[in-house]
Amino acid sequence: MPAIKQLVRWTSAVVVALISALWLIVSFRYVAVPAYLAMVLLLFAAAYGIGLRGAVVAVGVFVLATLSPVDIRLPSFEGSPRLVPYVMGLPTSATVEKAARGEVVLGGCIVSGFEPQWVLVW
Repeated sequence: MPAIKQLVRWTSAVVVALISALWLIVSFRYVAVPAYLAMVLLLFAAAYGIGLRGAVVAVGVFVLATLSPVDIRLPSFEGSPRLVPYVMGLPTSATVEKAARGEVVLGGCIVSGFEPQWVLVW
């Protein structure tokens, strides 16, 4: 019976990790990547029988990070770190000028519904 229990734990960890990877691809946030890595490590630790509570908390933190309205972007702008709006859709000439000054971040024209509203830039 312990072998079946171990197989169920491993299967559950793999399934949750794969579903979470797909969710990370759909609603990609740079903020969620460390949470995903921690979650996978804790899921496989739980599969070995080392604390299920940490894995459950890590799954919750990962889900909250992927649904967060704030993300981090890698392009750098002059000035101190700050939150700027994330603009989706066809930009106007005024929006393009704001993007050149670093007041907004342009996100593109394809909207999935999972885009952040604010982006931390530096």
